[in-house]
Amino acid sequence: MAEVIKPSKEPVKIYWMSRHAPLQSQVTELKRLFGDDVVIMQDPQPFSYADDIISRFRLSGADELVIVAPLSVIAQIVQRGIKPLWAEMEQVTNPEEAETEAAGRLYRFVRFRRIVGIQLQFEEVEPVRKLDMAKVVRSSKEIAGIEMKVGDEWDAGYIPAGAAHRRCRVTVRKDAPYRWSVYAISFLGNKKLASWDILTFQCETCAKAFASCVVSKDKNAECPIHKQDGFSDSDTYTARVAVLCCLFGLSQADFVSLPPDAIWMLLSAAHRISDSRLTWQHVMKAIKVAEQLRSKYSLSWEVTMIKFYYKVEQVLLQSQINRRLPVT
Repeated sequence: MAEVIKPSKEPVKIYWMSRHAPLQSQVTELKRLFGDDVVIMQDPQPFSYADDIISRFRLSGADELVIVAPLSVIAQIVQRGIKPLWAEMEQVTNPEEAETEAAGRLYRFVRFRRIVGIQLQFEEVEPVRKLDMAKVVRSSKEIAGIEMKVGDEWDAGYIPAGAAHRRCRVTVRKDAPYRWSVYAISFLGNKKLASWDILTFQCETCAKAFASCVVSKDKNAECPIHKQDGFSDSDTYTARVAVLCCLFGLSQADFVSLPPDAIWMLLSAAHRISDSRLTWQHVMKAIKVAEQLRSKYSLSWEVTMIKFYYKVEQVLLQSQINRRLPVT
């Protein structure tokens, strides 16, 4: 009678869905759990959604799934009846204990755990009041106990932030007992380029809030009494025109004497700064290019502005291209 040979048990197949290969300690643990003949099938390709993961796992014929994915995706996988393995990692500080590094942090493998469910906890979202978001500006007397004297100044900051060579300072100056002026003054090294008187206020904290909005991107600074009623977006835009002209070394008289096309180009650039399509760092680069050409070829202001605006358009076009490029 012929001997009946029973087929040996098939080795367990692990579908490892991660762009990182398993660590040696993880391989050792999988062998302990599923046998020395365990087969690890790595899939480093990116996935789109939970069903994509499930489809690839089932087509592989594997028995177990190990995956690194957002918890929301893993929750959907569990809901569809698959209970994947989770590689638990522990953060360490000693490099000798570390097995891998991610985002500048050191980790070592601890164990595998099976995910059987993910619980999401929620709370109601309350609308944020404008006052909560606002940066309330305080008077000098409230902060230091000393009231500003006529002639005293308060600096809101420099544009661009951190610039050391060419820069524009936005300042509040007390001109009279109930009169505060916001003005801009620019420098090239230690040399003064130009200055503009921008707007006058009867309230110290309104003037400081306005100056802070001109310098800062958040635009949330406000007076504790008048909020932002003392100025408008139009005033902030006008201030950015003033700062832009100061960085070019143009006074108010120089600005109004420019050809209409040159004025339009400056106004257009200021508008793009106001709506955050253009940064002051980009503006500085464009000014530098335009001034180099003006100095080299003795260009008129109109032609200089054309060169400046052309560089600005290049920056905006490159920004649009970058936003459309796929993330690698």
